[in-house]
Amino acid sequence: MNTLVKNLNKLVVTFLQENGTDLESSWMNSQNQNSIKNLLSKIEKNKNKDPNAPKRGKSAYLFFCTANRDKVVKDMGKDAKATEITKELGVRWNKLKDDPKRKKELDVFEKNATADKVRYQKEMETYVPPPTLVKKVRTGPKRGKSAYLFFFTANREKVVKDMGNDAKATEITKELGKRWAKLKQTKKTKEFDDLAAKDKARYFKEKSEMSSEDAPAEVEAEVEAEPEAEPVETKKLSGYQLFCSEKREEYRKKHPSAKPSAVNKLLSTAWKGLSAEEQSVYKNVDVCK
Repeated sequence: MNTLVKNLNKLVVTFLQENGTDLESSWMNSQNQNSIKNLLSKIEKNKNKDPNAPKRGKSAYLFFCTANRDKVVKDMGKDAKATEITKELGVRWNKLKDDPKRKKELDVFEKNATADKVRYQKEMETYVPPPTLVKKVRTGPKRGKSAYLFFFTANREKVVKDMGNDAKATEITKELGKRWAKLKQTKKTKEFDDLAAKDKARYFKEKSEMSSEDAPAEVEAEVEAEPEAEPVETKKLSGYQLFCSEKREEYRKKHPSAKPSAVNKLLSTAWKGLSAEEQSVYKNVDVCK
């Protein structure tokens, strides 16, 4: 935390020194704002860390940097920037790795890294994180998969074969998306729509069969909030309406003092935060109101 405060103070002092006038526009400069965001993200990340947790094993490169930083600073002078020093350490590290005559020197750093990795693994075997940092595991039935996810599972290997083993995961996913879009345009997704509907029915059935003793609180709330299906002639619930019906009670319990309008706002924000695949879980449910 002290390091983060120091960095934040350094950022503000530098900003004030470089921007004597027109502070507002300078402060809102995109480059300056990105620096602030990066620093705050580090603070948020460290907030969920246990300071007493075992330290991860250092790499051979980090052991090299520790052993050589002072020498590099001396060679480059005290006026050298931290980025310049880091860059020079990288250059010297690459020279060390590429020089067969210096293999013994390289082996020292690699052995240190291996020993530190073993140390970390042994410490983790007996490490017990504080209760406040233990993530709560949600129990209950696994949510039903969307039609697209069934299509993805059924066609991924074929796409990999068509594109070759050198294709990147992002390229494969993009190609699957294109093929799925073509299926939708030609209205040939029935096979996967049926699988999704069946899996969704399985999900709600398993939830309804859970006894109150076995079901966790949030699952019970979802079961209670689940709307009962009425005659087919009535209007079908939208994915967003179903999501709200399922989650409203859960949000009320989390925010007991919140007004109904505030709960609605929270639900709306949560819905917008879902991915397209996660939203499709609700959109593919055949529930009427």
